[in-house]
Amino acid sequence: MDIQIVERRIARIDAQVGKSSILDFFQERGHRAEMLAATETGSLRDGVLIVIGNMLWFPELWQRLEQLPKSQRPFVMVWHYEPLPPPRAARLPMPWLSLREIAKILLRDRRVTDVYSNARSILRLHSAGVVDQFVMTTRGRQEYLAEHGIPSAWIPLGYTLDQGQPLGIERDIDVLFLGIMHVPRRKKIITQLESMGLKVVVKGDWHDPECWGHARTQLLNRTKILLNFPRTEGEMSGVRFLLGICNQALVVSEPLYRPDPYIPGVHFVSSPIEEIPKVVGHYLRNEDERQAITAAAWEHLQQNVTMEHCAAQLLELLERNLA
Repeated sequence: MDIQIVERRIARIDAQVGKSSILDFFQERGHRAEMLAATETGSLRDGVLIVIGNMLWFPELWQRLEQLPKSQRPFVMVWHYEPLPPPRAARLPMPWLSLREIAKILLRDRRVTDVYSNARSILRLHSAGVVDQFVMTTRGRQEYLAEHGIPSAWIPLGYTLDQGQPLGIERDIDVLFLGIMHVPRRKKIITQLESMGLKVVVKGDWHDPECWGHARTQLLNRTKILLNFPRTEGEMSGVRFLLGICNQALVVSEPLYRPDPYIPGVHFVSSPIEEIPKVVGHYLRNEDERQAITAAAWEHLQQNVTMEHCAAQLLELLERNLA
């Protein structure tokens, strides 16, 4: 099988350099696979194109695919991992947009990634017949597409070594939140928790070297509890779970809709926001209980949620489609 993969690469300080493990997986199984820059639209070949992330990030590629006759396009699969509005079954409020998100929409910023822009892009792609197979990284996003008549598969994001691993060093940070803080609801939640006496170390600057590569692995290995507050209420993302679990920090999260492939109380702790200070205090005092959950989560990750497992599911899905 001839496979081209497009993935957004952000320059990360001290990041590990090398092949993507998904690329390795396909190559090791005898497929002709390569990474393709999103701007190299003239290099598109017959075969398979896998876009990892959000098609909004790749306007040149999108335009090129629309221009090509259907008979000349590769089979296009989009493995989408950005947020979408909640499905009706979640019974969650529709998210409000921040001023920053509204500004990006008005300015036609290609970095736009709010839930409504993401949803519109998928609806347009489906209507135009540009994408042959959508793959969602959460059950909630899969349900949202189903409500709009768009079939999709569910394959969660998989663990790769560059996200971290246990180092066995001293954990001297009690509570950490790792994430961009220009999200208003996050600021409100962190302020609320601090007013209740919970001290939280907050990291999330794109330009902070401690947030990337081996420095981030060390930071998370020093952390006992990693808090999870998504951009929109109840939204399961997966990246922060991977980072916490593979570095054996206990993930304590606000309640999430369909947190598959993780089980609350087994692989992470779910708690209403107003009870988080009490819950955090309990697990800081009871190290054995905390370590039992982090050990179970790490084992589950290694056995079921590696990138190799997820790439195998992608390959099986491709083979079924092409057959």
